[in-house]
Amino acid sequence: MNSSNVVLGRNTLKLPIILLIFSLIGGIGLNVVIYFVYNSKAKVVEEYELERARLERRINTLEQQKEARVIKQADIDKLLTRVPVHAEATHYLTNLTEAEKKSGATILNINVDEPSEIKLSEPAATQSEPNASSSETSTQTDASSTDVIPANPTPKVMSQDLQLTIQGEPEQLKSYLESLLDLERLTIINEVSIKVNTDEPSEMSINMNHYWAPGYAEVLAPNTQSKEN
Repeated sequence: MNSSNVVLGRNTLKLPIILLIFSLIGGIGLNVVIYFVYNSKAKVVEEYELERARLERRINTLEQQKEARVIKQADIDKLLTRVPVHAEATHYLTNLTEAEKKSGATILNINVDEPSEIKLSEPAATQSEPNASSSETSTQTDASSTDVIPANPTPKVMSQDLQLTIQGEPEQLKSYLESLLDLERLTIINEVSIKVNTDEPSEMSINMNHYWAPGYAEVLAPNTQSKEN
């Protein structure tokens, strides 16, 4: 056999091996590239999903905050001025005497009745009382079947009647009445009667109410201490 033929045969055998090696290297390299590209895209998709979930939670939170009614402290203070949580009778009587000085009229007497509780309307569920003749078994069955949570007691609101007798000229009596209507404290005038005299000062009788809400003390003014019952 010619030596040139032997060399040619060897080169012919090496070529497929070299091509096979390059194919393996190329295949492995391609797989490595695909692996890293896939993982990179999967990571991007995962981060996108996490960010999307975070934004959805934020949107839900903002929607809830939007629906919730925000009460400003200034509004609470204004409400407490109109209807305080304590009677503050001394302060209220001071307002009445200040209106007396401002108008020039004279307060002859002030009669103050005992405070009384105002019955506020309750939810329908709390208005219907169970029949006394109903059996205990029936009551327990209804409560367990409907799974009703007992409602909180209705907050207490108090009222106090006052009767004033005031003396003065008609213009002075009118000025005093206008001063009562301008009081910051919620005041409802139920009845006014005026006796006009020609030879002596006229007289005006006023029947009125003022209010306070001790049942709202914990919610509206939790840091206040009891001033008056």
